[in-house]
Amino acid sequence: SGPFIVQTGIGGGEGQFAAMGAAPRGRGATTDEAIRVVKGLLAGETMSSERFGVRDAAIGLVPQQTVEWWIGAGSPKPLERAAREGGAWYGSPGTSVERTTELIAIFREACERHDNDSARVVMRADVVVFEDDATASARADELIAAGYRGMPRDGVIAGGVDRVTDAFARYAEIGVDEMVVRCMNVTQPEAVETLALCGEVRSRMA
Repeated sequence: SGPFIVQTGIGGGEGQFAAMGAAPRGRGATTDEAIRVVKGLLAGETMSSERFGVRDAAIGLVPQQTVEWWIGAGSPKPLERAAREGGAWYGSPGTSVERTTELIAIFREACERHDNDSARVVMRADVVVFEDDATASARADELIAAGYRGMPRDGVIAGGVDRVTDAFARYAEIGVDEMVVRCMNVTQPEAVETLALCGEVRSRMA
């Protein structure tokens, strides 16, 4: 069994916060406090928080395996949080290789300040991988045109095994430690093909 991974970030978008009856302002401090409280609870500690109206809270069952925090960030202050609190910086899809290179440097410097030499850089990628490169690219074009997750075309990686391996290799070269793939919203046979070929991409990367 592996670690239980908690993925978190401060989020963005006025509409999303409004839908939840929350205010974007102060979300960084709220996130910091939430991480502190939840980390303590999962470690079996008794926790209190004025911000959340919690006093002397505890949970009866705590994880027996490691709980690892992957923290999303796209600017220096959240990267500081990832270095201070996390086991990994969880990079966002659509971040260019050039910008990712800059952010990795900021993250590594922050890790040094917090004596966090085990933190990793993890990048998520939405993918379509087919035997036929052109068909995979065209399928991704179609999904993006239909509004897939509101993402731009350069926010996804699509193509044959060679193209996708090359794209992943560029991230590896700049210091990304792991890639997490999420199959785009395709049909079941297309998803099976994508996942099977992701295994081939992984083998080539190894």
